[in-house]
Amino acid sequence: MRKNRRKAGGRRGTILFTGSWVQDMPFPNGTSYCASKGGQQMLAKVMAQELARDGINVSLVAPGMVCDAEMSTPSAVRLSRETAPRSSEPKRPT
Repeated sequence: MRKNRRKAGGRRGTILFTGSWVQDMPFPNGTSYCASKGGQQMLAKVMAQELARDGINVSLVAPGMVCDAEMSTPSAVRLSRETAPRSSEPKRPT
């Protein structure tokens, strides 16, 4: 990447990670998933610092929980309300 020409504004490119709300707020029985997303968040932060001088932008987006049909069990609904303050429900077609 460092050999690529700089684009307008001095940027050479962007690396985008897709994180999860669990990187900041763990949930029961999610040890491996939460740990991997937390590690991914730190990786993105370190890469952003290291690659900034080369004009490479590193970002991470972390969408909240979306409750769908599979999340309609009482325990899943309780989990989403207790642990995912950014949860939402998909819009139903009218």
